[in-house]
Amino acid sequence: MKQFFIVVAVVVAATHFSYAQKIEATVIDAQSREPVAYASVGVVERPLGPLADTVGHFSLDVPMELDGDSLRISCVGYGELTMSVADARKCKEFSLEAVEYLLPEVEVMPIEPKAKHYGRKSAKGSMFLVVEGDCGAGKEMGMQFKTKKRAWIKNVSFAIVENDSMLVRMPFRLNLYKTQGDKYTNNLVSSHQFLYTKDAIENGRFIFQLPTPIAIDKGDYVIAVEFLENFPNLNFQMRTSIMTGHTFYRYAPQSSWKKIPLGSTLAIDVAEEK
Repeated sequence: MKQFFIVVAVVVAATHFSYAQKIEATVIDAQSREPVAYASVGVVERPLGPLADTVGHFSLDVPMELDGDSLRISCVGYGELTMSVADARKCKEFSLEAVEYLLPEVEVMPIEPKAKHYGRKSAKGSMFLVVEGDCGAGKEMGMQFKTKKRAWIKNVSFAIVENDSMLVRMPFRLNLYKTQGDKYTNNLVSSHQFLYTKDAIENGRFIFQLPTPIAIDKGDYVIAVEFLENFPNLNFQMRTSIMTGHTFYRYAPQSSWKKIPLGSTLAIDVAEEK
């Protein structure tokens, strides 16, 4: 299990095809014509897909055998764009339409909410969850939680193994999915990005305090952190062991979610109605 994420990457990508052809293009805002940074690009339900970079550019090798599959491009704040891989090969530019959400009135947390913590408090364990950095951009790691009342997510945190080759810096995107069976629906109407740095670790844990708590209704959720850049020659490892819960992950944007019976060190603090 020590190399789980690496093994998954190799095994899944090794369902191999004979010949791949590159799709190289830019994702832009349909109205402003400005690039859409970090747009998620991928072959639906396949472990194939990058994130667009900060200027909306991406490059993706897709086997010819998948021409009948669907390519999907998405980003928080925009409508999804889906087309066949065969049609996508003809494009050098993809336009996303901004979506206007009807935002609810700003809700104020109760004066005396009930404080709740979801996730592991301990970062100990004899096994490791490992994220491969050479193609890390677009990978997501998450944890499931359930609220029985209205709640507000205040922060997200994680603990990683500290060593000479540990990840030093990484921009992350925080994603929140409402779950129903095998369906995962992104529950955010605006993007939440944060910068992790090694120097910001305190008492073994990095904590991102949300500027404004995220209000959620009661229900089942997966909260996930998404790597926005590759990190070759560095490692991102979490200690784990059996009987520590489950970790949800996906190998690439638009790929299917997987679950393993080992808990990550992801955790959140929540204010919940009494």
